[in-house]
Amino acid sequence: MITRGTLDGEFHGTPRSVIVATEDPWSETIVPRLIAAGADLNRVYRCDVRDRKGAEIGPVEMSVDLDQLRQLIAASR
Repeated sequence: MITRGTLDGEFHGTPRSVIVATEDPWSETIVPRLIAAGADLNRVYRCDVRDRKGAEIGPVEMSVDLDQLRQLIAASR
């Protein structure tokens, strides 16, 4: 609802982007759920962990990656 601007509250009428950090498979689980919910997929950003060379390590582990994720979000504002 937030990607379409239909969520009640202060952002109603203002579509917002979201970051999805999940351990579930993206194409098999997350995307179909987003589509079913009516999300604007152009406003949904996937978050995976990569090493310094850009190779994918795997899904975000909040207990390990939360501080760096906060920094990335703050830097993107």
